[in-house]
Amino acid sequence: MNTRPMSLFTSTSNNLGILPRSLNNEFDKEEKKIQNFETSNKKFYKDIKSYCEKLDELVKAEAKIINNISNLSSDLTDSNQELVEKIQKLKENFSEHTNSVDQLKQTCQSQVYEPLKNFCTIFPQVYQSIKRRDQYLKEYIKQQEKLDKLQDKDHTGPNLFKLNEQAKLVEQTKQQFLKEHNSLMKELPNLYSSRIDYVKPCVNSLIKSQANFYDEYAKFYETILPSSQLSYVNSLDTDIANLSEDIQKCLSDVKSLSIVASD
Repeated sequence: MNTRPMSLFTSTSNNLGILPRSLNNEFDKEEKKIQNFETSNKKFYKDIKSYCEKLDELVKAEAKIINNISNLSSDLTDSNQELVEKIQKLKENFSEHTNSVDQLKQTCQSQVYEPLKNFCTIFPQVYQSIKRRDQYLKEYIKQQEKLDKLQDKDHTGPNLFKLNEQAKLVEQTKQQFLKEHNSLMKELPNLYSSRIDYVKPCVNSLIKSQANFYDEYAKFYETILPSSQLSYVNSLDTDIANLSEDIQKCLSDVKSLSIVASD
């Protein structure tokens, strides 16, 4: 976030009446847009970094679950051969699954995180220009105050000469300020409008990579429990209900054992 001083228009220059308030109001609006853009941009690429870290956590959690399932099922007999084969297939295909995770992370890093982070490097330059504009404004107001003091003095020959020279200096500093101000009033909107053209490819790349990843993610489990998309969708509620019944029945059977019976 920009930490430049409060605008001078609000205090000194309003009292002097040397610059219209609207001049600064318009500038403040453009500067605020840039500040919001910078904040959103930083949040976006930091969220992408966090997303990649969560993908790592996902892979570690899945690996742990698969390992625990394998250990839990290590003593299964031939009567459970189908389940044993599914678990073995799950373990064999897991390395391929982790590759798809790595590909998504690589895309997030190169196509989203790095471009957005690099874009943030321009903001310090922008704020430096804004700071320079404020410095020109301070100098302009300083010279204007000197001119006002000279105008209050007697209009003698020497004073009139000083007054004329000071008026030239005021005009010079004013033009210097307006040049910087007008340049920023042109460049800030251009920078703000460029955000879409810059961010859009990053977002598109992210969406495509995620779509591919979750497609591969689904295929990973379909190799373990192959079924058509249609039959899966149509039978999902039934399968969940059946699983719930099986779990409850098994839990009831376990609770009926004397070693876990309630006191």
